[in-house]
Amino acid sequence: MQGRMVLPMIGPYGATQWALGALAETLAIETGHFGIQVNLVQPGAVSSGGGERAKVHLRDDDRYSAL
Repeated sequence: MQGRMVLPMIGPYGATQWALGALAETLAIETGHFGIQVNLVQPGAVSSGGGERAKVHLRDDDRYSAL
């Protein structure tokens, strides 16, 4: 999902996901005539708790807290 839409506070992560998708699509086009297939595995959401842990780095008066 992060490769197709963006969410506050994790822009760099979304950008890298989009970049990996673009790289896979490009490689598929460039190597297809050699008979090489390129696939990108994009698993669904996983509850890792990373978002909750990130909140501990924000102060109570931080403007980003609302995000």
